[in-house]
Amino acid sequence: MDPLKTALTKVRAFLRKATPTQRLGIGIFTLLVVLPLTFRILFYSPHNGHHRGPAPVIVESPKVEKLSETLEAIGTLKANESLTITAKIAETIEKIHFEEGEMVEKDALLITLTQAEEQAQKEAALATVAENERELKRLKPLVKKKLTSARSYDERKTKLEVSKREAREIEAKLKDRTITAPFAGVVGLRQKSEGALVNPGDEITTLDDISQMKVDFSVPEVFLENLKNTQEISGQVVAFPDKTFKGKIHKIDTRVDPNTRAVMVRALFENSDKLLKPGMQMNINLYGKAVEQTTIPESALLTRGNKTYIYLAVKKKGQWVAQEKEIQLARRGNGWVVVTTPLTPEDKVIARGLIKVREGAPILLQETPSYLGGKAVS
Repeated sequence: MDPLKTALTKVRAFLRKATPTQRLGIGIFTLLVVLPLTFRILFYSPHNGHHRGPAPVIVESPKVEKLSETLEAIGTLKANESLTITAKIAETIEKIHFEEGEMVEKDALLITLTQAEEQAQKEAALATVAENERELKRLKPLVKKKLTSARSYDERKTKLEVSKREAREIEAKLKDRTITAPFAGVVGLRQKSEGALVNPGDEITTLDDISQMKVDFSVPEVFLENLKNTQEISGQVVAFPDKTFKGKIHKIDTRVDPNTRAVMVRALFENSDKLLKPGMQMNINLYGKAVEQTTIPESALLTRGNKTYIYLAVKKKGQWVAQEKEIQLARRGNGWVVVTTPLTPEDKVIARGLIKVREGAPILLQETPSYLGGKAVS
């Protein structure tokens, strides 16, 4: 007969003869001893892979490499030159000479205000000037021959100067009624129509030189040693997330703000393709000089409170064990971090498998994941 069946038969026979007190004792014994032993055998058997052996982990060595200090800043793009086109006087618009979005050259005629009255005054003034010049020319030989007085000649000469001054005044009034582009650029949307009355300060349109874009941003004073004119920088805008724009520092302000301890920097970005527009927000990356820095995988970091830790794999008495180490971070990158805590390329940083790792616990090192064919490190 099967020994297990024989044992169960004897147990059943004993339980039939046992008193209630004995049965209670057997039940308590089963709960406190038998069931825990059974659970341990089922769930921590070496055959089901849940034994308490060394935890498998993946290690990587710290890297010492030259990296540039990177500063991220935010600024708003502005046109290299920008102007709101308005009138100097109150007058109606006679003619608009541009199309919205048109590229215009410097001194191009944009707006003509009504000027019929001034044109008539100009013609009259020029006629007066011409008359005085003819009369002065006629009197000149007569004065030499003493056929007329020098006083008459001087009076006509004075009249000529006055008429020329009046002509210049009228010319200035006409100039105020003609609006031209002070620099080459792109004309914006027009806000007035022909025949509309405009007052000084009323916006008619805008003019922007966007061949270059400028952006102002603040830099902490501790970064000043890394700044210089013509230094290259890069920037991104949300409208074109996959494109990086290249620019250069144009000027560094002469003063540091005592409240923020930062200095304003102005940079210029070439905009030949006209993708950048005034008002866009730009994220700027400023690179300092390259220095040797130590990096480790970001996946190795553990945080408790406001402190950051990693686990190193160290060998003690022929067995790899985990050793906790507090570290200080300088900055983060894409999947890696720069640390200021002394580490060497010979150190082994536990990058994966941290969930089962504890201080002093035995570990099984792998340089690559086991599912990729990684081998244990002896």
